[in-house]
Amino acid sequence: MKECIMRPHYASEEDWPDVEALLRASSLSIEGVRDQINQYVVVRDNAGLLGCAGVERYERRECFGRSWLRNEQGRQVLAS
Repeated sequence: MKECIMRPHYASEEDWPDVEALLRASSLSIEGVRDQINQYVVVRDNAGLLGCAGVERYERRECFGRSWLRNEQGRQVLAS
């Protein structure tokens, strides 16, 4: 059995196509995400993107929105 290693890292412009596809597949807006892609974290394994998480900051530091998405391999999509 081949070992599967998950590799989380801060997203970069190179991750944008996969993040965009995941958001669209989950029927979520992509508005503003690309401009703030470096504030997202993505998780990949040997096969590709497993999921992404983002934090949106608003005017006050204590107020923010969070979202976490998993692809079909993760079998669950959660956004809040």
